[in-house]
Amino acid sequence: MISQKAIQYLYDKYSSRPESPDCLDINLLFDIPEEYHHIHIDERDIEIGSVCCDSPFRKINLRHINAIVDLEENIAIVLNYSIIFLSKLSRDISIDIKKIAPGVIDKFLDIFKHDADCQ
Repeated sequence: MISQKAIQYLYDKYSSRPESPDCLDINLLFDIPEEYHHIHIDERDIEIGSVCCDSPFRKINLRHINAIVDLEENIAIVLNYSIIFLSKLSRDISIDIKKIAPGVIDKFLDIFKHDADCQ
């Protein structure tokens, strides 16, 4: 299991996309046995065959990936607001979705919602 501290480190270190998808370490994905995740890569997308067909994480545009990182037992695909962890030892997949703090507009709308609930 990957610690929350390690996850936050990945978000912080890889907070922006590389200049080009060519800068991604795509070769790391070939360290995973094919039968585990059935990964297919073309010039535009990575498709992870072991992810459910209707999941938005099944097919990812290379331009949306911030980094591909080798961890001890996983390969991490870091996106802006999520990280996909593909096990190198099994078919296991974990996805972390980053919690986004409420913005000023959300807080402002909450004030009006609270006022409407009070009436």
